[in-house]
Amino acid sequence: MNAREKDRKVPDVHGIFLLKVDLELSLAQRVAAEIGPGPMMLSIHHSENLFLEAALRLKRHSCFPFRAIATISYEVRMDPITIQQSDDILNLLADISLHGKGFTTDCLLDYVLDQGFTEPIFLNASGQDPDASYKGQPNAWAIYQVREWKRVLTVSGGPGKERRVQITETP
Repeated sequence: MNAREKDRKVPDVHGIFLLKVDLELSLAQRVAAEIGPGPMMLSIHHSENLFLEAALRLKRHSCFPFRAIATISYEVRMDPITIQQSDDILNLLADISLHGKGFTTDCLLDYVLDQGFTEPIFLNASGQDPDASYKGQPNAWAIYQVREWKRVLTVSGGPGKERRVQITETP
């Protein structure tokens, strides 16, 4: 018995699995014959590492090699995050790229440094943006607030919204 079968529990994958089924089957595929026993077509528990690799890389994975009747989507959920260490903030910003409408950049860190935020003391990130990516994976935060003493850089966007950048100075 391996670790995965020990308690018969599915490991935590930090995401949401959605089963999508196409209910429109053509009449030509309906068969009046009896089908004998065989392997289960929708087997999630078998080879879960290969499945997760495919799901994370492609975002959608077809369970049927001959026709995509059922697909399983893996959606990465971005929880709000607050960081107050300068090095950790810069490391996180280095892994963010923004695409879509409005403000775009391949590396948010480059833009933040160009604006003079060299030693940020606070970062708050929230929301979800499918046009942004974190560590090369689709879906990152939609709103970023970076503070360096009295200056605050805000990047705001989200699904269907044009991304904007604003720099303000607090009293």
